[in-house]
Formats: sequence, C-alpha cells, structure tokens
Amino acid sequence: MPPKKKQNTGKASEAGEASRSHQNDVNQEHEHDHLHHKDAGNPMKRDTAKIPDNEYVCMPRPLKDFEEENSARGEEDVKEMEEVYEEYEKALEEGSEKYFPPAKDRPDWKWVMLWETYKGYRDYRNRGHYCNPDHFDMYIYNDFYSYGLIEIIENMILDFDAALKKKGDNALTSIWAKMATLAAWLSSEDDYFAMCEDGERVVQLCSLAGNALLRALAAIDHAGELKADSAFLDIPIVITSMLRWSFGLVDGGVEEEQEWRKSAIAYFNKGKFSASKGIFNSQKLLEKEKASSENTLPAKDNKDPWNWKKRLQKYKRQQGRIGGRHFDITKMTRKERAGYAFKGKDPLQDISEKDLKADCVEFV
Repeated sequence: MPPKKKQNTGKASEAGEASRSHQNDVNQEHEHDHLHHKDAGNPMKRDTAKIPDNEYVCMPRPLKDFEEENSARGEEDVKEMEEVYEEYEKALEEGSEKYFPPAKDRPDWKWVMLWETYKGYRDYRNRGHYCNPDHFDMYIYNDFYSYGLIEIIENMILDFDAALKKKGDNALTSIWAKMATLAAWLSSEDDYFAMCEDGERVVQLCSLAGNALLRALAAIDHAGELKADSAFLDIPIVITSMLRWSFGLVDGGVEEEQEWRKSAIAYFNKGKFSASKGIFNSQKLLEKEKASSENTLPAKDNKDPWNWKKRLQKYKRQQGRIGGRHFDITKMTRKERAGYAFKGKDPLQDISEKDLKADCVEFV
C-alpha cells in the first residue's frame, strides 16, 4: 500500500492494492474504506460543498457487518473471507443508488450518517494510515503504531469535548456527530491499539470512550430526542457499534472499567429503539449484559451527567498530555523518515511540503 499524493479530483478515492502476505493486508485491500468505494455511488454526484454538516446521508452497509454475519454462521456454513469480500462488493454494486443521497429520501435504509460524521471518519481513518510504519516501508519501534492509534482516539475524544462546549442551534448535532465519528472509527478499525505495552492506558482510554457515549446520550435525552422517531437517525447503530467494539475488546483481555455498557443498554431500552435498526446481531449484543435500571440514569437537568469533565481531567493528569500528531509519520522531517526507512530514503520524497502539511497523502 505505497503512499502517493492525493489526486485533487474531488472524487471518492479508489480501492488500493494491498499486500496479501498476511490476513490483515487482505482485510486492508477489501475493506476499501466503505465510505470511499469507487462504485458506491460517488458522493460527488452531489455538490459536497453544499451538503450541510447536519444532514444525514445514506451509506453502504459496512464490511464489518458482513464479517460479523459470516462469523455467526455454523462451522459448516461459514464462508472463506474472500467469499465474504465478494458478497460485500456485489452488494455495493447492486445497491449503489442507495448511497449518499439524503437519508430523508430513503427512509427504509438504516445505514445513515451525518455529513459531519462522514468527514470526520474519513479524515481520521486516513490519519490511521499515517501512523503505520508498515505503510511507509520503515521500522521505528514495536508499539509505535499502537501509540499512534491511541493518539487518534484521544484526538476524537478532544473533538467531542470541544463540541460539548459549543452553543447554538447546531450544538447538539455537533456533539452527536463527534460521538458517531468515534463509534464509526472504533468499529471499523482493528484493535491494534489494544496491544500497546501500556495496558493501563488502554483500559482507561476504552472506559473514557464508553463514557463519551453515555455523555452524548445524556445530551440527546436532555433534548427529548431519545426516542424511536428521533431526529438522530443513527442512535441504534452508534450504541450497538460501541457495544460490539467493547465486547470484542473483552475477548482480547480488556475487561476492566467497562461498566458503561450496562447504562448504554439502559439508554437503548429507554428510547424504545428496535434492535433491527442496529448492526448485525444487535439483539444478542443487547442481551449479552444486563442493563442498568433506567432509574439509575442521570436526571435530565444534571449539568455534568456521568462526570464527564472530571473523568477527562483525570485521564489528562494520568497521561500528562493527550492527542496531537506526535506519531504522524507525514509530519516527521524528511531526514527522520529516511533514517527509519528500509531503503534509507524518504518514502515521501516526491510529495511537497505543502501537500504534506495539507494531509494530501493517500494509499493505493
């Protein structure tokens, strides 16, 4: 997956060829970032500059959902991953007309996302590539990529916290958009960050991400939008995506301080959302852990429900600094990149400083 300068065409980026040397590379090739697929109803069929951040648009069903459906099959029925990818590609092609128009035009399609969420997810997904030394044919140190992903999650949490401080008519929409960005990113990325040597930091960060969900849901509840016909169309998908992500971490050994799941399920039940509006196997996810009583959810007039401010401040004190782009390889000096590269040359030598500063690097 060599880097190159982004083509400033305004079109969705095409799928790249990735190495098939191991399963993760195969996943990279076929996932394509389902929000950018070349056949997925190019979002440029609309003038994206005119799409408001607070508009819901239709998106393809994520590859992760196809994979989860396949995993739920019995041993005799489970398909090879290549078959799953082919099924995913076929669905993209057959349903391309469903993608990217306003969600209000297709009320039967549940895979929707705020445009602000789409933009945030797209940018942070690309940044994930920027902190992976493998993509630049270099070696820095074992946990560099893990720390880079942790930094990205922290940046999304800081974005969410900044949205909480906004005022005005679109403040709530921005809060939810930032939370949905975090949920989309966590549920679509692998959990490589959880392999970091700093296990305590991983546990604390996962707990903070879950607490962000509760804080966002409290804001939705306060506004009277925690309901089946909510203006926030993706609440069931965001909640169940976060649950799936968290339960997946449990399988990897990250179990501590994940009590937020019970309250997230309580919010789902309070809103009387249908499991059919969530991701694959939502009903099982919702039944996997006993929900807290709805009576234990904070009052709507609570100024800091779930003690978000204190929790974030505690995390900042423990880590010293959070967020930034300290693990972004595109922000290194050319000399630094050359020093880490296997060939002893800057892998981005053909990309100008101006384009590097503007994040104009994509992987094909």
